[in-house]
Order: sequence, then C-alpha cells, then structure tokens
Amino acid sequence: MSGVPRHVLLVAFSFLLVLLRFSSDGGGATCSGFVVPYSSGSGRGAPTAHQRATRKVHQYRTRAAYRRLQVLSLAPRAQKAAVEGAQRVGSSFGAGLSGKEAVDQAGERLIPLFAEVDAHTKRTLRRVLDTFREFRVGSNVFAGVDGYGHGDIGRETLDKVYARLFGAEAALVRVQCFSGTHAIACALFGVLRPGDTMLACSGRPYDTLDEVIGTRIPMNDEYADASDPLPEGLIGNLKEFHVSYTEARWAERGLVVFVDNCYGEFVEEKEPCHVGADLIAGSLIKNPGGTIAKSGGYVAGKRRLVRAAANRLGAPGVAGGATLGQNQNLFQGLFLAPTIVGESLKGAILLAEVFGGTFGLPTNPPPPPPPVFDDTAADVNGDARGATAAAAGGGGSVGAELGGGGAGGRTDIVQALELGDRDRLIKFCEAVQLFSPVNAYVRPVPGVTPGYGDEVIFADGTFVDGSTLELSSDGPLRPPYIVFAQGCTHWTHWALIIEQALLAMGLVEE
Repeated sequence: MSGVPRHVLLVAFSFLLVLLRFSSDGGGATCSGFVVPYSSGSGRGAPTAHQRATRKVHQYRTRAAYRRLQVLSLAPRAQKAAVEGAQRVGSSFGAGLSGKEAVDQAGERLIPLFAEVDAHTKRTLRRVLDTFREFRVGSNVFAGVDGYGHGDIGRETLDKVYARLFGAEAALVRVQCFSGTHAIACALFGVLRPGDTMLACSGRPYDTLDEVIGTRIPMNDEYADASDPLPEGLIGNLKEFHVSYTEARWAERGLVVFVDNCYGEFVEEKEPCHVGADLIAGSLIKNPGGTIAKSGGYVAGKRRLVRAAANRLGAPGVAGGATLGQNQNLFQGLFLAPTIVGESLKGAILLAEVFGGTFGLPTNPPPPPPPVFDDTAADVNGDARGATAAAAGGGGSVGAELGGGGAGGRTDIVQALELGDRDRLIKFCEAVQLFSPVNAYVRPVPGVTPGYGDEVIFADGTFVDGSTLELSSDGPLRPPYIVFAQGCTHWTHWALIIEQALLAMGLVEE
C-alpha cells in the first residue's frame, strides 16, 4: 500500500504518546502494538473540564530540519470567550465573604481530602526509601566526577533508582538535559525517523513544544472529520478527546507508548511504565527534583529506547556525562519529592475549591464533590460524623474518568483556572509574585517569551530559575485567559496568595 508511513506516532501530551509501527504485507498495511489507557488530569495541553474535542483531526507537516514529521492533533473545541461570565462571577458566588473567610471555609471542607493526600504521600515516601535502601544509597554516591564523567558511581546508582521507581528497564538522569522540553525532544528525535506521523490524542501540544515538533512555521494543514472511517488497525475510533483501543488485538504487535510525565511524577500510585508505557520523560526542576535540583531532566523506559534518547542527548557510543557535583542534590531532591508533590496537590485542590467551588469559575480539574456524611456512623458521644471516602476520591478529572488518578482523581499537580479576563489573569500572577520568596518586590508584566506564540505572563519568584515546583503561575494572554498554577512547599502558601488574588481581582472586599 503506497504512501503508508512505516511508523506512526500517537502523542497525547496530557500525557499519552504512542508510536505505531506499520509494515506493508501483500499491498496492505498492518498496525502493530498496544495502547495503554493513561492520561493526565489538567496538564498543559488538555481540554478544560467543560470542554470536549472538536470533530477534527489536525495534521501538520514539519520542515525538513525537523525530519518532516506528520503531526496529527485532536484539537479541543475552541472555548468561547468568558468575559461576560467573568463579569457575573462574584455577584452570585461567594457573596459577602472576605478572602480569608473563603479560604478558611474551603480548607475546612477539604480536611478529608487532604488526609487522603497525606496517606498517599506516606505510601510514596516509603517506596522511595525502600528503593534507596535496595540500591545502597550512601554518602559515597554523592561525590561527582568531571570531564567525560567515566566511572561515576553516583550517576549510575541514580539511573538505577529512577528506573526502579518508575517501573522501567533503564533510565537516563542527566543535569545536561536542562528542561522537560529538552528531555521530550531527546526522546522524540531519538525514536522518530523521517516520514513518521505523530498524533496528539488529547489536545493541541502546549506552546513550548510547537518548535520542537515544527508546527510554528508556515505549513500545509490537512483536516479530516474524526467521524470518518479510518484505515483498519490505525487508531481505532475517536470518542470525544479519548482514543478507543482494542488492547487484546494490539498487545501482540509491539506498539510503543511514550508519556510526557512532567508534573505527573509521584501523583498516582503507579507511574506510566508500571502500566505498560515504553518511554517517559520529565524535568528535574519539576516533581522529582524536590525543589532543590539545580537543573536536569530524565528519560526512562525500555532499554533500547532510553539508549536512543541518550544518543540524541550526547552522541552515539558516548556514555556517561559529568554530574559536576550535583549528585547529592539530585538524590536529596528525589527523597523530598513525595512530600513536596503532596503539598502541591493540596494547593491545587484548594485553588479549585476556592475559585471553582466558591466563586464559580471554570477550573480543570474541577473542585472535588462535597463530602457525603454517613448518618449511621456515630462517635462515642452519639454525634453523626464521618465523611465517606467519596470526598477523598472525587475530582472528576480526565484521569478519574479513565479509572486512574491519585488523590482527588488527579494525575498531575497543575491546576488550570479560566479567569475569562486579561486583567484578572495579570492580577492573579501579580499576587503570586507578591507572595514569592524571591523578587517579591517586582511586578510581572506580559511579554514575548521563547517557546510561546502569544504574550505570556509568568510569576515565579523561585530560588532555582524555572523550578515551578517551588510555586509558580503562568498563562498566555489569549481568550479564555487560563492561568496555570502549580507547586508549593506547603499548601498554606497558596492560601496566602489566594486571599490576595481574590482581593486584587475584585471578587471580595477588604
């Protein structure tokens, strides 16, 4: 069958990437592989909670410098401008509350869910400690090497620890990989070949990946209705923004799954490789760095795929890479990661509860459902008490709908708030900067930033530049004016920021 690419890569950047391999046999194309039902909660490219994908498949061809990949994207429906809705917010929601009252009341409602997050943190921390013990992490692994980096016991041990924690055959953890986008690029360019096709399954990739996959240049776009019949064995049927699949039929045929795991580490009980993903990538100045890693990224998965990514990061046949004295920070950050991720989850849940539950703004993930009290349960004094587990397991995120998700049904630490107004987006980020430990005296302003197609505003008064796990927010200045908020070392940091943001945005009075 002429014109059939030998490889097809399905990519869900929030966060499911799937590599399909095709072969011609007697004039017909056959698809090999399996698909893992794994997706992220909010993420940077996922549709918001009230969205569904359009019936369009967006296909892009990249320039030769990017190996002329074909990129297919299931684009979410363009949201309607929410200015009118934003103007109504505050008049019918949260009326009469001060910022402190709104936050305090939300915190009381979230006590059962926060307890569930703490229990999850305890389980994850034990898994990290067990792995450190298994691979005999001692002070001897903290000493780094320079030059070519040969014989670095710390680096080799860290690779093994990451591989075990993430359920992978091998891992590549390097300070030379300076961002999550860099790690993803190494994985994509290491595995993909000219003529491959890439499909973004759960929405358009986030802005910072546009130049990586080559979609921010003039190109010929091809569109097809997702309801049209598809070639047998290609990607199955599309239902909303999910991808239907037949695992039993594809499991025998060696399909490769890649997951962008940024912001998702340690949020759930299992990592993508535990449930069948073949390759994952992430940033060390996000979840696994525990706020103290100075730089770095990782790739983990099948050994041959990790080796391909390593060849892209360095050069074929060149092993190692000096850690430049950063081993101790990387190990200690990994130890701290479960605790910081747990606090970040609480902060994200609080944001959703206040802005979505109290003030009615669209959020993704949505606020958790109200606790359900069991009237049959009573304490020793005879008072009916005891919120059921429904309060701790809600959230309604994409991950929860697919049967996954950690505490609150979440699969990453990102909280998206649809503010519906340019001024409110700016004021929210100003509140974040005002209550940051670094550069709190400056005011963030929108501007053009490498990797983004629109003006973007950032609030990130962090000790490590770009360490969004410490606490940060950002958003492109385009309708419907969504701000992405993530990270914190303790959820009460967000409580302070929310009080200021509500006041600055005019949702409450002093």
